[in-house]
Amino acid sequence: MMNISFMEDEMLILAIYQADSKEESLKLMEDALFELEQDPVMAALMRDTINKLCQLTEEEYLQMDFNDYDQQLDAIIADAGDEDL
Repeated sequence: MMNISFMEDEMLILAIYQADSKEESLKLMEDALFELEQDPVMAALMRDTINKLCQLTEEEYLQMDFNDYDQQLDAIIADAGDEDL
């Protein structure tokens, strides 16, 4: 059973970088971390999320439910698109 608790922002990051496996998700996040180094707050959040994800088993990762966070991301993207109009 998962004893790791993810904050809301960390769950959104996990939803953004969700993949078919924990290792694949970790690779995507680590690749993105390089780009985030210009933003210390985001980089720290990403590192914290990566560290927590590393503590999960593959099975625990695959059992995570990102549906609510996927919907939040869709809303954020839609709002960003509306601002461009």
